[in-house]
Amino acid sequence: MQADHINHEVKGLKKSFDNGAKVSINKYFSLPIFSMEGTNEWNEKFTSTMGFSGARELTENETPDINALGEGQAITLSTKRFGNAFQITTTDVEKMSDGTIKVETFFTRQRNQALYDLNYLLLNNLHDFFNYAFDTTKYAAPDTKALCADDHEWEAGGVTFDNKATDIFDETAVDDALTAGSNITDSAGKVMGVSYDTIVVAKHSAAAKAAKKQFAEHIVPTQIGNINIYEGEMRVIELPLFETAKKVYWFLFDTSKGASPLYVGIKKYPALADPIIQNNGSYRVNIEGFWKQGINNMPYAMRGSTGAS
Repeated sequence: MQADHINHEVKGLKKSFDNGAKVSINKYFSLPIFSMEGTNEWNEKFTSTMGFSGARELTENETPDINALGEGQAITLSTKRFGNAFQITTTDVEKMSDGTIKVETFFTRQRNQALYDLNYLLLNNLHDFFNYAFDTTKYAAPDTKALCADDHEWEAGGVTFDNKATDIFDETAVDDALTAGSNITDSAGKVMGVSYDTIVVAKHSAAAKAAKKQFAEHIVPTQIGNINIYEGEMRVIELPLFETAKKVYWFLFDTSKGASPLYVGIKKYPALADPIIQNNGSYRVNIEGFWKQGINNMPYAMRGSTGAS
């Protein structure tokens, strides 16, 4: 098998790989707990949402006061490079030439494994938002605090809000969370009316089982007092890659408040490059993509619990 044949086979894979990479990434775009979009910017600066105050009753001929939307905490997110590669050795080439290895099968397996690995990388990155929600090991909010903290500041030294809890998931914990969310105020001190509609839990965890029971629809009570007052109120999203010790975590979102602060900007979708001949005669095929990830707004419309007490 000659170089032009190798190039031909890789080019045959390229379209299916590139399209598959887009599909595997884009399926997360529809989840309201993330804010994912394409972007042409290497660095992006975001300024967090701030309150607007000054509305008041006016007399018949009175001129309204002029106010402006204040600038909140800012954060800049930078693009990172991600990649992988596979190779076709001279031994592989010889085995293909006599039919020991089927050419199409060989290249299809390489493509499928590369796609699986890419999908797993992105999924792990998305889970980092939750696995590290209570510290700044991976990401920090615009005010430099963890995603879930009890002292978020709209602006330095200004009004604060709390979106962190420690309760084990149960009905009482949900009641407390709903109350806490409804009391969150903006930078001007106005109640924001946060009303959670989505819960995120670790797949197959105790919290997931409890959440599905609590928010299940069309369940007929077996006795008086078994009526579920939260029936159908929340969408339950189970995520599969919570770290073992963190499967007790659970999170609430109010998806009606605009885009999620959990942002991923895709600058370049991962794609296959042309084969490169190495010094030992093997062919190297690189896979490269560019994206950025971070918390691009103050996380006032979400709440997280460590599930520890």
